[in-house]
Amino acid sequence: MESKGAPIVERHDAQPYDIPQGPESWCAKQGGRSELVQLYPMPEDSEGIRSFHCPPRDTACQLPGRCEAVVDIIAIHGLGTTHASYIWKQSSEEPEGRNWLQDPEMLPAAIPNSRIFTYEWNSGFDQNATIEKMKDHADELLRQLHKLRTATDSTGPDGESRPIVFIAACFGGLLLLKAFSRAVAEDNRPSYSLIPLQTAGAIFMGTPFSGSHSILYETCNLRMRIGEHLGKDTSQYLVSLLKSDSPELEEIVQNFRQLNSRPEFDFPVCCVYETRDADYSTSMGKVRKNLQRKMRERRGWRFGQNDRVLNKLWKELQDTMESDLSMMVVNCQSATLPEHEKLALDVKHGNLIRFPGADDSSFRKIAALVEKMAGQASEVLRRKQIQLDSEAST
Repeated sequence: MESKGAPIVERHDAQPYDIPQGPESWCAKQGGRSELVQLYPMPEDSEGIRSFHCPPRDTACQLPGRCEAVVDIIAIHGLGTTHASYIWKQSSEEPEGRNWLQDPEMLPAAIPNSRIFTYEWNSGFDQNATIEKMKDHADELLRQLHKLRTATDSTGPDGESRPIVFIAACFGGLLLLKAFSRAVAEDNRPSYSLIPLQTAGAIFMGTPFSGSHSILYETCNLRMRIGEHLGKDTSQYLVSLLKSDSPELEEIVQNFRQLNSRPEFDFPVCCVYETRDADYSTSMGKVRKNLQRKMRERRGWRFGQNDRVLNKLWKELQDTMESDLSMMVVNCQSATLPEHEKLALDVKHGNLIRFPGADDSSFRKIAALVEKMAGQASEVLRRKQIQLDSEAST
C-alpha cells in the first residue's frame, strides 16, 4: 500500500518492477555470450572490450576515449533482462532516455576520473534461458573482469591494481555474492582472488538476500511455464532462488557473510531498499496479451495438441490478474544485511536503478554514495594490504 500523506507523483514511466519482455534478448543476439560493456568514457578499440553504440541523443558518445581512470565502476543487472543496455534508463523498454551510468550530467559528472561498465549476462528464465548455474555465471563474471583488468587499454598498465566499485541491481547482487565466494575458492584460478582484494566498495540495490515477495516468485514461475508451452527456451533455476526457503540462496548469502572477516573483504557495503509497493499487473498484462495472441495463432507449440494445457494456463493467468498484484518486491529485511550500511529510497523496486535526471533526489543519494566509495578507494586498498602483510608476518 502507498504511504499516507502528500499525493504521490510518479517521477517517470518506468514499470514498478519490470522484467522486460522483448522479442529477443540481448544475450540471444550475442550468441549467449556475457561481456563487460564500457559506457564511459567511450572506449577506443580496446583488446576484447566491446564498444557501446549509443542512440543519437546520448551525448556521452562524444566524450574522449582516453582518461586517467582511478577507479572502475561495474554495474550488474538483475533477473530476466532482455534489453541490457536499457535497464539502467528511466524507461527500460525504450532506446531513448537518460542512462545515469553514462549521461555526462549524471554519474560521469560525479566521478569523471572513472571507467564505467555494465556486465551483461544471460539472466533469462521465460525465454532464451541458459542451463548454467550460479557457479557458472559467477566464474564467467570473474573471467570477464580478469580479462578487462589485464588488457592493454587506453588507461595504462595499472588495470589489475585499479580499485573497483560494484553496483548490483536486485538479482545481480546474488551473482556478485557468488562471484566473491568463487574468487577465493580453492578450485578456481588464483588470479581471481585479486578481484575482492581490489574491491573498494559494493552497492546492492534491492537484492533479495532472503528472497522476494511470494507474488513475484509465483508470477515469474507462471511466466516460465507459459514460455515453456509456447516453445521457448526456459529455466526455473534462477526463479527458484527468489524463494525465501531456497537452500542455495541461503548458502550464497552465508558464504559471503563468512568472508567478511578476511582482509580482502574489508570494504564498505551499502544495501539500498525500496519503501513503496509496486504494482505488477502491468507487466503481467503484457504476458496475457502475448499469450492471447499465441492462442489465436494455434501453431508453433512444442507439445503438439496441448490446447488443454494452454487453456489451463490462460485461466491461471486470468485468476492471477484478478488478484492483488501490489507488493513490496524486496522489503527492508530481505534487502539488507545486518552488519552493513543500509539506505532507503522513496521509490518502487524498479525505480531503484532508474533516475530521470541529475536533480533527482534518489540519484543524488546514490551518486554521493558511489563518489564516497571512489574517494576512499585508495585508503581501503591500503588498509587491506596492511592487514595482509601483518598476517603474513605472524
